Amino acid sequence: MSFIQTHRDRWGVEPICRVLQVAPATYYAARRRPPSVRALRDAQLKVEIARVHKNNFQVYGDLKEALRMRPDRLILGEVRQEECLDLLIAFNSGIPGMTSVHASSAREALVKLTTLPLLAGVILSR
Repeated sequence: MSFIQTHRDRWGVEPICRVLQVAPATYYAARRRPPSVRALRDAQLKVEIARVHKNNFQVYGDLKEALRMRPDRLILGEVRQEECLDLLIAFNSGIPGMTSVHASSAREALVKLTTLPLLAGVILSR
């Protein structure tokens, strides 16, 4: 919906919806719909995470900032670098959550989850 909103002045809603194979009525209904409880909570959390990040001299990434707020669960879009170690530690401590890892097989995903923490300078034992 944000793509349509951004480009509607240039191309118009109906032509964009035709290309995206979305009914224009769906777009207009989504625009009229009030924000969900989750969207409102996400907006509050973004402000809080920005505040915590600023108070910590902007040295921590999103994951560490989220962990500092003592979440009841973690949902991360993707793990690519050394934050994988922080994620594994959080999951191991009992915080429920999920994330995605780009891999062509389950084996490759496990290899990545064990080698990405090496970027943080930590060697995991078997």
